[in-house]
Amino acid sequence: MQPVSCIGDLKPANIMVTDDGQVKVLDFGLAKLTEATTGAEDATLTVRDRTEAGAIVGTMSYMSPEQAEGKPVDARSDIFSFGAVLYEMLTGQRAFQGDSRASTLAALLTQEPKPLSQTGSDVPQEFEKLIARCLRKDRERRLQHASDLKVALLDLKEESDSGTLGAAPARGRQTARRWWTWAAVAAGVAVLAAAGSLFIPRSGSNQSPFTVKPITTYSGFSGSATFSPDGSQVAFDWNGEKQDNTDIYVKLVDSGAPLRLTTNPAVDDSPAWSPDGRQIAFLRDAGDEAELVLISPLGGVERKLADLRQGVNASWWTAPAWTPDSKFVAVRDDTAIVLVSVESGEKRKLTSPPAGWAGDWSPAVSPDGRTLAFARMRNGPTSDIFLARVSDGATSRQLTHENRIVLGLAWTPDGKEIVFSSNRAGDKTLWRISASGGMPERLPVVGDNAAFPAIARQGTRAAFVRYNFQTSLWRLDLDPEGLRRPAVQLMASRFNDADPMLSPDGRHIAFTSDRSGATDVWVSDSQGANAVQLTSMRFARDPYWSPDSKNIVFEGRPGDGSLIFVIAAGGGKPRQLSSEEGYVPSWSRDGRWVYFFERKTGTVQAWKVPAEGGNAIQLTKHGGGPGIESVDGKYFYYHMAGALELWKVPVQGGDETLVMSEGPNFMNFWALGTQGLYFVGEAENQSILKLFRFETGQSRQLAVLAGSPRRLSIPTDGRWLLYDLNRNESDIMLIENFR
Repeated sequence: MQPVSCIGDLKPANIMVTDDGQVKVLDFGLAKLTEATTGAEDATLTVRDRTEAGAIVGTMSYMSPEQAEGKPVDARSDIFSFGAVLYEMLTGQRAFQGDSRASTLAALLTQEPKPLSQTGSDVPQEFEKLIARCLRKDRERRLQHASDLKVALLDLKEESDSGTLGAAPARGRQTARRWWTWAAVAAGVAVLAAAGSLFIPRSGSNQSPFTVKPITTYSGFSGSATFSPDGSQVAFDWNGEKQDNTDIYVKLVDSGAPLRLTTNPAVDDSPAWSPDGRQIAFLRDAGDEAELVLISPLGGVERKLADLRQGVNASWWTAPAWTPDSKFVAVRDDTAIVLVSVESGEKRKLTSPPAGWAGDWSPAVSPDGRTLAFARMRNGPTSDIFLARVSDGATSRQLTHENRIVLGLAWTPDGKEIVFSSNRAGDKTLWRISASGGMPERLPVVGDNAAFPAIARQGTRAAFVRYNFQTSLWRLDLDPEGLRRPAVQLMASRFNDADPMLSPDGRHIAFTSDRSGATDVWVSDSQGANAVQLTSMRFARDPYWSPDSKNIVFEGRPGDGSLIFVIAAGGGKPRQLSSEEGYVPSWSRDGRWVYFFERKTGTVQAWKVPAEGGNAIQLTKHGGGPGIESVDGKYFYYHMAGALELWKVPVQGGDETLVMSEGPNFMNFWALGTQGLYFVGEAENQSILKLFRFETGQSRQLAVLAGSPRRLSIPTDGRWLLYDLNRNESDIMLIENFR
């Protein structure tokens, strides 16, 4: 049975409630051919095939803009229609209404519905925002999948029942309206559950459905699964029972304790099992580089095969990929994918990222050995999937054009499809796409926070890593007495809140969050309460306050590349600051300049641009990175790309001078205060907050942090530290009956 990917005529008349309260969706006539009708406004307009471009299919007041324009439709069109139905359930008014079919069509295509808060409905603001996301005219900015909408509705229902969901200001008869509002939500969830089954691909009647269960349930991080050739065993990396060292392990898929293969004090991760079953390739951390190492699945003597250059960002490391004959290993080296001979260790370069792309990673070789699939990263964390011939990797073909985060690739055993992890619909989950191109299809049952898929060469097994991410904001008192007390968590939510910065006036915190289903900039008060979404780009990060606390500069990605924008702290339309691609911006102390880094010249360099806009000026010449201006406004301190070093350069330009080489991270894992430079180092698998004093050239330990922060922020008075903290775990999940 083929799946119905779009209902196409979701409207109140097709939703019935039985006597026992069960909600049913009726009349799927648009899934087949129907005749065009020309009745009243509510008539269903249909011409020929419902998926044919140019055909108008649906009921006028509830159809999506793409339906109204006769464009091809998909499940996102149903989400728009569902939003229109839910809007009417809550308000008693249609979201799009006119005196005629023409005026209704015009309203649908050009107008926004009246805000729920203006209709007399006592609806919580979070619920109003959710409906607005369903009714976005641009389908790319709309909620992408019915299951995401269902989860969001259920979350709101739970928050309402628990009393933690704030309602909008009352407008009369508050108690009664709250009752029927949430009755409508419950009905909406039921409607979505009924309709959602149509959005999920169904297996044929003679095939067993997907089942998902854990392979590992250990504390800490376990990941990078790879199957033995017969699919009965899995190799993976795990940081151990005490979370003190990451090593390579092997275990039977169905049972048994893991066998530890490596014991080196360095981090060993990213294993890949050879097709002949004789060896496992993995990566070993070697400071600024990595080593490609081979070991038997039974353990024993290791063999170093090659040294690999780290390049700009070590987070690009992913598991190597074997050719089917087990004679070569494809792996990232610097910014390219290379093919390493197992016999000699000789490298052959397969790919070369062109200008505008930061590097290639996550290789996967097709079962016939002819095609290399890989992720090509832009100058930031987003990627697209490319295909190249293994015989001539210089010739590549772009398979996706979505500019989203991609975490891992795997070929299906027949070589016809590629399974990958992406946030293309909000949360990261697994998708499959034909190697010949087309629209990706979401894998059923898998759920969110799924990454790094692996598929057995034989049988019907697949695996992936399920992450439990939580990033929150914390505050540490830097007074000597305060350092004896534990840090205080400012925000406790189930979302990822990161990149915090306190405004210079001390009244607000700007931060990055995925609370809206995408990464955007938010603002709260100084205690982390009353958070408000500031941007709606689907990718915006690294906010930085202007000295007068009136504006925020940030890195946004409205298209293919990252650009620098400024937005008023109270909200409004972001203003693009420069035509140059840019990352991790910061403001000068006098408010006249904005600093950022980019790769325009082929290397990472630091630049500055007038805060009012204009031409950017290159500040560094020998390599640069993200940075901050000194408190006295004389120097720009920055992290040198490709090295664990901090440098400085006069703000007017000049000689670049090494400040310290103790090891602050490439991104802003450090902050400048009146006392010196605060940064986070590593010691005995702990994150250590240190203070480097410029006058002595020495650093001292201040505190042990309960995790690794991404950004540190010091207010003007230097009394306390604001930072984000990751508390993450992961397990390997098994998919049975994968096809």
